[in-house]
Amino acid sequence: MQLSPTHKNARLAIMLALAAITLLFATDRAQAATVSASLTKLQNAGLIDQSKASAARKSYHDARSLRKRLSGARQLPLTNQLRTIDSLAKKNRITADRVTPLFAQLQVNIDWFRTKGPGVVGTRSRFGDSLIYYQYFSGWGWQFHPLANFSQLNANWTQSKSAGAQRGLSRFAYELIGFGVNRGGALTWEYYFPFSGSPAPFISSISQGTAIQALARSGNKLKDQNITNAATAGARAFGVAAPAGLKINRDGGLHFLGYSGNPREIIFNMFAQALDGLHDYAKIVGDADAQALYERGLVAARVELPQSDTGAWSNYELGGVESNLNYHQVLIEFLFRMCEDTNEAVFCQLHDRLKSYLTIKPTITGVSKKVRNGRVYVTFTLSKVSTITVRASGGGTTTATVYRGRRVFSVKKRSSNAVTITAKDLAGNTAQVSK
Repeated sequence: MQLSPTHKNARLAIMLALAAITLLFATDRAQAATVSASLTKLQNAGLIDQSKASAARKSYHDARSLRKRLSGARQLPLTNQLRTIDSLAKKNRITADRVTPLFAQLQVNIDWFRTKGPGVVGTRSRFGDSLIYYQYFSGWGWQFHPLANFSQLNANWTQSKSAGAQRGLSRFAYELIGFGVNRGGALTWEYYFPFSGSPAPFISSISQGTAIQALARSGNKLKDQNITNAATAGARAFGVAAPAGLKINRDGGLHFLGYSGNPREIIFNMFAQALDGLHDYAKIVGDADAQALYERGLVAARVELPQSDTGAWSNYELGGVESNLNYHQVLIEFLFRMCEDTNEAVFCQLHDRLKSYLTIKPTITGVSKKVRNGRVYVTFTLSKVSTITVRASGGGTTTATVYRGRRVFSVKKRSSNAVTITAKDLAGNTAQVSK
């Protein structure tokens, strides 16, 4: 019997679908084999023991099995984490020191998604007996978060007065050291998802600076040379060129990147905190190499950090938009520490200016308006990021949060052409003009 063109097309579609499924399963098997081979290679080289290899292999296969039974927002995080692991295996980048953070993180997500739906984005949590913090990211699930962890280690150091608190400090420090990864001869703590133009895995100057600061403080308090040595190994990341490390040559000195895989992004608050952490580490440990890196960083900072000042608020990054309230306040805090550390006018005066902007009202200037097709169009220049409300006489209103610069709003015309413009900045300062 001869098939009609319609039947031929249907059979071809079925054959193509079956071929795609066969290819998918073949690809899955190949990826699984590559990951398994990576773990076996590490075990055979004596870099990880059998139990660690077996546990990692089991987590990987459990994640693949669970993913097939899930869908949508529960499936996607496991898919993305498995893709990261598959990619690293394919590039022969599953190293012995990456096994712990990669597969511990994967197991956390397996345990979570077996019974639960997506977490709340931005939530941080610990799981089981581990002291490690994970943060929930949309599409990526629970992720090891170096900055959150070392910020907490710093907080624990501050509060560790009793013997019990100091034992907890030691345990937390050692667990974090176990999550460290060698990059270019430096001990680093990686993020395992792409972010802000930086592919996974990447490191960050703000988390690395906080790490060496917290480890140096903890090692000094506990009189534990192993913890201090970890801080020293971590400080080397500032002397390793990006993307393996954090440094790039800029403005006559060194800039330390907020995201190691994106050398174009110069983030002011991250750079300032990295310098503060490097300063504190070098002072506690007496590390001349770290002090030299810090001083070269200051050369670039004297040029770059003043460029954060818009005249009414701060920018988040070079050439970017204005900071949100949190990042503005964080930059002020880090500049205060830099002022204390250096006593240099460039940092002290910048701190004072940015802090003053928290109490200075926004300005609305150059107001003009036109009436067209039953709407009033008002144009004005805004001094800093604010929530703008334009109200027409008689009650018509429109509201939006906008950055500084020349802005145009429109509102439905009511009883007259008169309008009132109210600007409320991120700190709550309010200004108002009528036209």
